[in-house]
Amino acid sequence: RGDPTAADRMAAIAHRSNSAEAMDAAAMLYRQRGDGANRWQWAARAGALWDERLRILPEAALRHALEHQLAFGTAERALDLARKNVVQRPYGEARLLLASALIMNNRPRDALVEIELAEASGWRSAPLYAVKAEAAALAGQAQAARAARESAEAINPRIFDPRTSLIWFSHG
Repeated sequence: RGDPTAADRMAAIAHRSNSAEAMDAAAMLYRQRGDGANRWQWAARAGALWDERLRILPEAALRHALEHQLAFGTAERALDLARKNVVQRPYGEARLLLASALIMNNRPRDALVEIELAEASGWRSAPLYAVKAEAAALAGQAQAARAARESAEAINPRIFDPRTSLIWFSHG
């Protein structure tokens, strides 16, 4: 479970800095620790800041607010932000985030279409293949899921380690 004080340390940083990024990190660490109350407290505070940033500077905040929604928000809001993000940034990274939002909305076949578009553009990453493996498995495509999982692990052998979910600042 990692350092039992890491979440508390990050929460102190978030409190001092009033940083949505630090709040999301604290929420993620509390999630990993199994502390639901602190997880939701920090996620809610971060969500309010992301909403404010979206109001003031939507282009600058969009991707980060989307990632917050994927981690702590609603499926509908994540999909809305993901679609807007792809319009602004029609690249592999944005398509990967859209694929994740589509999975969150129980649309794995649509997620696979976005992943195919990302791959066609030349995008390759362990997170891309991990999301592809999840989407293929949910779509009932066991062989494609195995192949995608192998591709993900060839790039990052620890991609499916639960601790890897704590490293969510890499953007695809």
